[in-house]
Amino acid sequence: MLDLENFLSYHSPIQISHELPNDLAPVTPDAEGNVLSRFEDSIWDFRHLKSRHSTYDCLDFTEESLGLNAETIYHFKLIMYYEIFYSKKIKDVLAFGTILGKYLKIKYFATLFIRSNISSFLYLKKNGIAKNQVLERLGVNKEITIGQYYGVMQLINSTGLFFNINDFGFDDGRIQT
Repeated sequence: MLDLENFLSYHSPIQISHELPNDLAPVTPDAEGNVLSRFEDSIWDFRHLKSRHSTYDCLDFTEESLGLNAETIYHFKLIMYYEIFYSKKIKDVLAFGTILGKYLKIKYFATLFIRSNISSFLYLKKNGIAKNQVLERLGVNKEITIGQYYGVMQLINSTGLFFNINDFGFDDGRIQT
């Protein structure tokens, strides 16, 4: 489990702000508080946080595995960074299983425009086809899954608002329906 307060206090230079993280911003610590992963890394290592039951221990942001353009990957990482460090949580400690679940749902939205040269997250508001794909995907799921995707849609929008990125995420009117 990631104890964010201890991790942040260990790395005292980190400032809570609405500025975009720099490439060297720490993301994951090891058990002693040493930095394992930084924002710029293509693989974020969570091996010390994973449960014994999980086969995953990292988040993969490589172009090869995702098939996404660099801008979409940057925004994908930004959403995950926001989720880990700034998003309001019900619990003080964030489990890797929760992080991985969000990663997989955000990945779905990132891959809506896999062949596009612009960021998928900037294009969501303006693309009717993507909106229909999202609604179609949600329409075949159970209520709890719809709620989880809705939460991720809100997370994407919150990231854009927090970092003041114009046209980031979904049309607010669309996610209210």
